[in-house]
Amino acid sequence: MMRVVGKVGMMAAAMAVFAASSAFAVNPRLGTPNASAIASPDEVGPRTFNGTGFEQAEGYNVGLISNVNGWRCFGAANLTPPGPRCSSGVVAKGNGSPQSLLLDMNPNFPNGTNVGAFTPKFKDFLTPTFNLDMRIDDVGGADYTVTPQTPAQGFSTSRIIFSYTGYVYALDDLDGPGPGTGLGFVAIAIAPLDTWFTFQFDYDYANRSVVYSWGPDKLNLTPIYTGYLYGGTQVEEIVLFSDNFQNGGSGSISGGPVGTYIDNVIAKPEPGTLAMLGIGALLALRRRSR
Repeated sequence: MMRVVGKVGMMAAAMAVFAASSAFAVNPRLGTPNASAIASPDEVGPRTFNGTGFEQAEGYNVGLISNVNGWRCFGAANLTPPGPRCSSGVVAKGNGSPQSLLLDMNPNFPNGTNVGAFTPKFKDFLTPTFNLDMRIDDVGGADYTVTPQTPAQGFSTSRIIFSYTGYVYALDDLDGPGPGTGLGFVAIAIAPLDTWFTFQFDYDYANRSVVYSWGPDKLNLTPIYTGYLYGGTQVEEIVLFSDNFQNGGSGSISGGPVGTYIDNVIAKPEPGTLAMLGIGALLALRRRSR
């Protein structure tokens, strides 16, 4: 396994704290490692998704994201109260743009309930690179999970948990590439709070490996960990969710909603391919590159 410490601004500060720690806080909510895919509601329509910035020009309006442009929520088929296990959905606060997706608490469900959304199915299941922008504005409350997965194969492809403890955990096969017999959670970083950062997955499906990188934006990324593919060998969709514990911490830093903002979810079939970006994500990337 390889860990590489970044040296760019706020990411360097977080990694310096992580590198100096002789031990990391165990997250009792992680439970037993599981390679299975999360049950995915059916999506109707062709596979055309390559990413989005959640902007109105792409067909997104403020409100629940269930059944919008192919997005689905946990339990989305349940139309009777308490309804689908969504977060609040699209909100008017993006990363240099008007809108993003907010994962916050759904008061209709108890703590410990997975609440969030599934991206539409990607156009190319063998896309090698995915990244997304995040801003965690939750001090000691919920866990936030990003899970690329392949329901057709029955497995998640990787799983990253931004823990309420402050640590970032990767699910990995500690025995090496294979069927996931040595599954375990590895602490790979400490997440910054109340600031936007980009997290990226770079897959080598043939060699069953993945490189995780992050940085202050999509143009400045540093590898932080290389792991193995323990189950899936393709990515059909990404699941974005929390465990609905937002009321268990100290609230938000900004004074706004307690949760995690997600913006500019991007699939990159080829390095440097901007044609595949959603309209909002492309505009945001151009703004940051000026």
